[in-house]
Amino acid sequence: MRAHRTYWGLRSHFYCIVILNGVACMEFFKYQALGNDYLILEPRWFSETIPPAFIRQLCNRRFGVGADGVIIGPWRAPDGAYGLRIFNADGSECEKSGNGLRLFARYLVDVGYATESELRLSLLYTGEIVNVSFLRTEHAIRVDLGSYCFDAIALQASTSQEQLRNYPLEIGGKVFTITGVDVGNPHCVVWVDSLSAELARTWGPRIGTCTLFPQKTNVQFARVLDRRNVQIEIWERGAGYTLASGSSACAVAAVAYDSGLVDAAVTVHMPGGQVQVDLNANHTLALTGPAQRVALGRVSADFGSQMLA
Repeated sequence: MRAHRTYWGLRSHFYCIVILNGVACMEFFKYQALGNDYLILEPRWFSETIPPAFIRQLCNRRFGVGADGVIIGPWRAPDGAYGLRIFNADGSECEKSGNGLRLFARYLVDVGYATESELRLSLLYTGEIVNVSFLRTEHAIRVDLGSYCFDAIALQASTSQEQLRNYPLEIGGKVFTITGVDVGNPHCVVWVDSLSAELARTWGPRIGTCTLFPQKTNVQFARVLDRRNVQIEIWERGAGYTLASGSSACAVAAVAYDSGLVDAAVTVHMPGGQVQVDLNANHTLALTGPAQRVALGRVSADFGSQMLA
């Protein structure tokens, strides 16, 4: 049956209660942004602890539903913000996801939790608040992702240097010139002359898990096309090779802008599509791109039941 539902002071008009053999099935929405896909689940399905093994199984593309990550929300956060938690496909909790934030904002409007054209989202893992705007004329969503920095401490890098700028990193007999940047989560940008998925799949995990980054890092291989365009391939520390990543796009744009290689408005081209990143001199940035609902589904009542018990 279909019913209105109120949860933590938030009311949805798109909610379907499904009972199979007397057990309520866990519902999910699937959304994608340029091939970067997330499952969105509501908090009511979980206790305070969300088992990483359940997230991994759910994201598995052969034994589960399949996704690059899971978003859980909304919680009603302070100051009227909509709270969410973001998890990588490996079960680890994510500080921030540019694509994930746009998808969650789209979800809030799609199901009727929100009707505003501007929203405030609260990343419960870090406590950060971000502003989101719906650009009706462009059918896109803009997320103000806040500030970025190059501090090695923010990157949790194992080095005595204050920053990792044009840092020579030797891996497997090759030397890569890298720059580390934090945009709410850690990234390592590697400039190259030519790009391929194989490059990211082969060297991304080796760089991202090397001793310089004991907590691991996201890795982008990038090249500048012109003052307004860059192209990248991505390896994410929690999901592996991905077709698109909003925070990765922001990281590359930030490094390119800080190095004087691009203008303040830059289009980042990824295998899954493109986004726009707007930067300014005070080290803040905004990300604009699409978000699309793919499906509404149900997880079998016995799927992961032992992990959630």
